[in-house]
Amino acid sequence: MLETKFKEWLHSVETTILVCWDLGHVWDAELYSHIEKVHGAYFLHGVCKRGCGVERGRYLTSSWSPDPSRNTYKYPFSYSPRGLMQGSPFFMDREHRAAIRQEIARRYAEDAGSKPGKVVRFKGA
Repeated sequence: MLETKFKEWLHSVETTILVCWDLGHVWDAELYSHIEKVHGAYFLHGVCKRGCGVERGRYLTSSWSPDPSRNTYKYPFSYSPRGLMQGSPFFMDREHRAAIRQEIARRYAEDAGSKPGKVVRFKGA
């Protein structure tokens, strides 16, 4: 069963954040607005292309190979329901992910219904 605080977060958070939770972030080489040489390596800074607000710092060796052990991430306050779920550890399980997908679908159907055009609903096989 979904926690009350999770449901509140789910209905209040921006759609782009839900999409990143479901599909992951989009990192594009063009997004690296800042490249700095640090101790013989390169530090690249960028923001998720979807617009969720997550920033990533990525280290590349002097030969420009990625060093994933040194990646850093900065998340906006509202990005994760973890901060709202105090008192118990929070883990995003299948039920939480399904709820995120349902909320995304509900929002897109609602948006499509408020705009001119036709909503096509698909039935399972």
